[in-house]
Amino acid sequence: MTSSAQMLVASVNDPARPLAGFCPSLWGKRFSTFTTDEELKDKYSKEIELLKEEVSTMLVAAPGTKPEEQLKLINTIERLGLSYHFRNQIEHQLEIMFQADDDDENYDLFTEALRFRIFRQHGYRISCNVFNKFKDDSTGKFSEALASDPLGMLSLYDATFLRGHGEDVLEEALAFTTCHLKSMVSTSSSFVAKQITRALSQSLHRGVLRLEARYYISVYEEDLMRNEKLLRFAKLDFNLLMMIHKLELCELTRWYDELDLTTKLPYVRHRIVENHLWGVSIFFEPCYSRGRIIHAKMVTLLVISDDTYDAYGTFEELGLYTNAIEGFDISYMDQLPDYMKICYKTLLDTIEEYNEEMLQQGRLYNITYLKEAFKVMARVYYTEAKWLNRKFVAPFEEYLANATVSTGLYMCCFATFMGLSSEDATVEACSWAKGFPTIINSLNLVGRLQNDIVNYEEEKQRNHVATSIYCYMKEHGGTKEEAVAELERRIENAWKDANESLMKPTPVSTEVLMRPLNMMRMIDVTYKYADGYTHPDFLKKHVEAMFIDTMPV
Repeated sequence: MTSSAQMLVASVNDPARPLAGFCPSLWGKRFSTFTTDEELKDKYSKEIELLKEEVSTMLVAAPGTKPEEQLKLINTIERLGLSYHFRNQIEHQLEIMFQADDDDENYDLFTEALRFRIFRQHGYRISCNVFNKFKDDSTGKFSEALASDPLGMLSLYDATFLRGHGEDVLEEALAFTTCHLKSMVSTSSSFVAKQITRALSQSLHRGVLRLEARYYISVYEEDLMRNEKLLRFAKLDFNLLMMIHKLELCELTRWYDELDLTTKLPYVRHRIVENHLWGVSIFFEPCYSRGRIIHAKMVTLLVISDDTYDAYGTFEELGLYTNAIEGFDISYMDQLPDYMKICYKTLLDTIEEYNEEMLQQGRLYNITYLKEAFKVMARVYYTEAKWLNRKFVAPFEEYLANATVSTGLYMCCFATFMGLSSEDATVEACSWAKGFPTIINSLNLVGRLQNDIVNYEEEKQRNHVATSIYCYMKEHGGTKEEAVAELERRIENAWKDANESLMKPTPVSTEVLMRPLNMMRMIDVTYKYADGYTHPDFLKKHVEAMFIDTMPV
């Protein structure tokens, strides 16, 4: 161990440091030696290409094909995680269907809800009034007769998560279906019961795409009406993508090990595996491989800074570090303590690597916006450090204005841009993101509030700045439960804002908009029951599903 690392470990007993004692990585060297079976990879790829041609033919609706049958096929392809192969074809089919659609068509509950959800997912402004026909004329409430249709109720439940503001019929539908679905689990077939149980524990719309695909593949096997070619296609494709993702994880693990941050900065959360899981949740497709590598490294840099501000640095040291990040130049190294020199040099070296890469692509503006976002992060981190130093409890709204940005998700958006094409991650798109548009504000708010809810009790036990629950209780009075209820109300409103932001026409491409949406989905999964990032045991099953356990074929 180097002398600077020895001094760092020794300072663990320094009472001036707000130490968190984060748990170590669960994975050790497990992913640093992965090699691909090229023969198997080639075999999968060849069969996938043949299956793609067959499915592509299926997607071209034959004359006389009913719209509901085409919607069911599109839904199955999407649920199995295959839609990225047919993006243009699916969009073309939906455009035709939407233009020709008749709201007066007498669809059953399952089809009407599926139609609504698919169109909304693809940005079409379909009215929620289509569900009024399922209400009882005498009571004005949803007909109890619908409870005899479990798949229809599940379809309606899934559709409600695409709601925007003021859509009361969807709020009613959510309460109605939630109540009835809970009692349907014990009376439904295994195929239906598994889907209901999954939906009630993890909303489809708010779930991570690859995790939902993995789950649905296993359930689809039980569908008596399944398409065997689609099922095999999905399994092969999942396994092939897992090979790609594991190769990336191998590269990232080796990069992290070479930095030796576990020894040099033992107070930092070692989460390179979980960082890659986030990357896969944001953009899983093969074309975004480089983007996932860049994103995981940038998140690692962010966590180093976050833990330095939140769980190690003294107030005086953090002032020096903030000043250095504002300068973004090697000349600031001399003013930093030894351990911060490690943090700062790692940041500068990694940014310089991508500076050269973006320069070669004629996209240096991506680095400019990324660096500015990192400076914003340093400022909000330092504001929290000042509050902690003064033992200041900020008014609730003032806290939120700062803390929604200190999630780091704002910076992550610019990190994802470097992995997108130059046609999507344009100067205009970067400028749009810099202005904190609605969907990025929604992302920041959901990230902050879900984090604060699950971490409240733990952070009370250490030297930590007051978070949203305490700030709300101090300002408004009331109990923790009342504060949590207010936070959950705001989370729901943020999701409605995000849903509305996806409706056409949009100010930037769908590829850009999907990044913050997919981050919101990963937040829902990571912080649903605990802080799955700080306590990675809660994400372990997802890591295993994405990087370890292949689909049997």
